[in-house]
Amino acid sequence: MGKKIGVDLGSTYSSFAVFDHESNMPRTVTAVQGSTAASEPSVAVIDMSGNWQYGMGAKNMIPLSSLYPQIWVFRAFKMLLPENRKEILQENGYSREHSPTDVTKRYLDHYLSGILNRTGDSEGEREIENLVICAPEVWGKDDRTQDGKSILSDICKSFDYVKSVTVVSEPSAASAFFAFSFMKNTGKPFDGKMLIIDYGGGTLDITLTEVHTEGSAGKESLAQIRILDSTGAGENQREGKLGDAGIAYIHSLCRLALQKHGILGEDETPGDKEFELMFDFVEQGLKQPENLAKIRKRLKKYGDDFSEFSSSAETVFSVNYGMATVPVTYALLNEAYEEAIAPVLKEQLDLIRISMDAHKVDYMDSDSDHFKIALVGGFGNFALVERQVKEYFRFSAVDRRLKDIGAEMKEVAVSYGAALIADGTVRIRNTADRSIGIYSHREKSAEEICRFAIIYRQDLEPCRVYYVLNDKGRPSVFLNSMGKIEEFGVSRGLDEDGKPRKPHHLVLKKPVREKLSHLPEDTYVRYGFSIDQSGIYYFHVEVQNDDTCEFEPFGEPIPLDRYNRLFENMIELDWDY
Repeated sequence: MGKKIGVDLGSTYSSFAVFDHESNMPRTVTAVQGSTAASEPSVAVIDMSGNWQYGMGAKNMIPLSSLYPQIWVFRAFKMLLPENRKEILQENGYSREHSPTDVTKRYLDHYLSGILNRTGDSEGEREIENLVICAPEVWGKDDRTQDGKSILSDICKSFDYVKSVTVVSEPSAASAFFAFSFMKNTGKPFDGKMLIIDYGGGTLDITLTEVHTEGSAGKESLAQIRILDSTGAGENQREGKLGDAGIAYIHSLCRLALQKHGILGEDETPGDKEFELMFDFVEQGLKQPENLAKIRKRLKKYGDDFSEFSSSAETVFSVNYGMATVPVTYALLNEAYEEAIAPVLKEQLDLIRISMDAHKVDYMDSDSDHFKIALVGGFGNFALVERQVKEYFRFSAVDRRLKDIGAEMKEVAVSYGAALIADGTVRIRNTADRSIGIYSHREKSAEEICRFAIIYRQDLEPCRVYYVLNDKGRPSVFLNSMGKIEEFGVSRGLDEDGKPRKPHHLVLKKPVREKLSHLPEDTYVRYGFSIDQSGIYYFHVEVQNDDTCEFEPFGEPIPLDRYNRLFENMIELDWDY
């Protein structure tokens, strides 16, 4: 049998995992013999000889890029997958030849094929039977990033050694792992809500999920995971600017360190190659387990008297800037945190708190097994982030909101959850997160359109479980029409008060309209939508065969998430319900 692999393709670090049936736990796998690294840098480099390097090898070449301009460095390629603005791509070092899609494909192929070559004992094991790869939840909230899941899915499907691909959201994968851990540790299925605080290098994603599991420890379990709400900051947020996450913190820390050391003026902005090298040194210093342990130990030592920590001039570690050695102190760690992270994290926690109130979540109950808070991501392992979250939610010494879910597995929770789903140990039901109504805007009034969309949505309710496709690979629900329809609406489910949200009004793009213009006249046409295992919607068009009266596909289904291929515009209709 082929491998079943879960992938957390991160902005700054990526992790690959499989489920180990002997230990009944997921474990990290690497493409490098003898490596014990839980993650690899999400970096690709074209070296001086024109060869590609990836991960830590690529990261180690970054200092040489200041001496050799022919070295080409690529970062943040995952988050730039749905980006189509030429100026943004060029600003980040990408070109038509080496696009984020091209670099992502090369990066994933390097690691996935490397894992197969290193661990495959037979021909059958040199293929991936199930690949589950994770996408940011924010991609589904912005028209500009809707294409991300489809592009990521297409990249993985292009590998001839990959047989099946599923894209799941990062908080869904993390929730699957935490629910599995809860069942393993308590012997009981988890039934409640989780707050997933995913703090990486490029993004902060805070997601409220609702999780219902069935089964028992050591056996296959079925999880129904719904995303109730999410908020965040960083890449793909705040006008697409890079910041408000781990990278922004390191940048502030470097700048403040140089200012305190007298190397940089108060109003100066660092931007030279030496600063880039210092940035990498500080990042490595913050990732060192001994340094993380020192910071955590020092916070514990001072207890409630945080002023001792925030004013301490003791050096945690030192880095080089040119010929100078620059100390990083406890006071400096806190000053940069208060500048770059603390206000953003509080702002986003305040926003998700409003949503939790609307969903009637008792998030301050420290003795509940029906609400869990979990930090995820490399920066989620930073003690100052942990401290702020625990203070915000007033954690007690015996708090159950972190208990029994494997909360210490922050860096690998997403990849471990993906591995569980890939293996089938945890199965996620496909639940429609939006419902579809099709209408002809030219023939009906807005009131009639609205009423029709609501009637249609009775077949597709937001909380119901739906099969992906019927046995013929087609949608279960179609709308029949005489001739073509060029406009339709996407209903976005119910709001916190149980009332329908205002639908989106979408117009098919000109190339799609031209394609439909070839539909036979005076012929019945069916329009429908299907949802694949990755949660990607597809738009189907079928025409009735005059001889058999059977409906047949009119061309290939079009991915609904490909807004840049399918829709002319996206307007929220101001309908009065």
